[in-house]
Amino acid sequence: MTRSPAVPRDRDRPVDRRTLLAAGATAVVAGCSGSKHETLDVRDSGAVATNVFGAPTQAVLTKLLDRRAAALKAGDERAFLADLDPSNAQLVAGQRRLLANLRQFDVARFSLVPGPTPLEPKDGAYSVDVTQLVRLTADVGPDGVASCEQFTYQLVAQGERWLVRDIQLPRNSIPAPWSLTRLTVTRAENVYLAADATAPDLSRYAAVAPAEARRVETIWKGRPHFPGYVLFFSRDAKTLGAWYSPVGRRFDEASRFEGWVPWGSYADASGADYSTEASSAARVVVNLSAMDHVFDRREVPALIRHELTHAITARVAPSPGAGFGLSRWVAEGYARFVEYAVDPSRRAAEFRQVKAGVARGWFTGTPPDSAHFYDKTKIGFNYSLSSTVFHFVGTQKGPAAATDFYAGAQQILDGATVGVPYLTSKAFDGVCRVVTGLSAKAFLAEWSSYVRSI
Repeated sequence: MTRSPAVPRDRDRPVDRRTLLAAGATAVVAGCSGSKHETLDVRDSGAVATNVFGAPTQAVLTKLLDRRAAALKAGDERAFLADLDPSNAQLVAGQRRLLANLRQFDVARFSLVPGPTPLEPKDGAYSVDVTQLVRLTADVGPDGVASCEQFTYQLVAQGERWLVRDIQLPRNSIPAPWSLTRLTVTRAENVYLAADATAPDLSRYAAVAPAEARRVETIWKGRPHFPGYVLFFSRDAKTLGAWYSPVGRRFDEASRFEGWVPWGSYADASGADYSTEASSAARVVVNLSAMDHVFDRREVPALIRHELTHAITARVAPSPGAGFGLSRWVAEGYARFVEYAVDPSRRAAEFRQVKAGVARGWFTGTPPDSAHFYDKTKIGFNYSLSSTVFHFVGTQKGPAAATDFYAGAQQILDGATVGVPYLTSKAFDGVCRVVTGLSAKAFLAEWSSYVRSI
């Protein structure tokens, strides 16, 4: 599992000269008119109302976006596409795809929130930043909070109405898979499995998902989790790259990961950032191409159990900062521990892999570092070695202590890339003392001996 880095949001940009000019114009006109309506309106003939700069008024823009949001919620394709420029076939097809995708989920709330009214046209169109909010019944948080995506709408006046000429992704924007790819969604109780055309075999995953979700929730022992979970599946490198990274990044960058929790931003009903909780939704991307060469039907429950462990425990994980996040050995080690907890034969095979890696001289006495966790040569060893941390805690303090250890360890951001080594942090030392009664140094020494004795 990995998270893509945080990216700046367009509405966080400094106020520019045009915005200040608009504010000044508003103050002048308002002082003279005394009107209760938008004071910059100089042409107000219904749908095509404009301000002094010729741009659509905020009221008109809000009405257009609200109309589209209501149409999506109602599943009304004709109304959802009605405000689009019909000559832009790619735009129409993309929005039709978005509607078809979201209709397969249980959407509790969908809204489009405009940013500041545009002031100057470019190529004959006015551009405005729009926050797209999607809250599923599977999500948590206050009613107005939803996962959000950023888009730039280009609007043009046509006759007595405004049309959306194009919808573009701002630089570094990370949209959700349902905004990018045609999906087929299968619901299995509170687990939603969504796949592109390269993963048509979802039935076998859906068949085991409910039981595995309950199993992991039981192990998680009533800690905060989500009402439901969404897993996205693909085998296509380009699709996986688009789901993983900002626009413009290499499409094959995600190919080395078996799965990850995609970066998510959350906002309230006004479009303002929401950060009270680390995460308000459980989303996991599963890269089936990374597993096909070693995968058979017997692996299906274990795969789903592993990915659901990431999803179920993500609610209390911290949001990643720029360039660093949850330590890889913590995230993957615990997921592997849960994955094999009910299968002694698999656990024995895992220990054999650890023993072989130790014999090769790969073991340094500490868990794998995040920077090299997914290196191809040692990736299998790194997964197995990381899981032994939780096996060791369980052996010493009981199975529940392994989860206690993870719950504490996952609260700590791995800041090794910015000079804050995880294993020597005061926070990790505190987790070791609370759960095991040992300092971090003593804990790592005893665990190291345990590994070498396997």
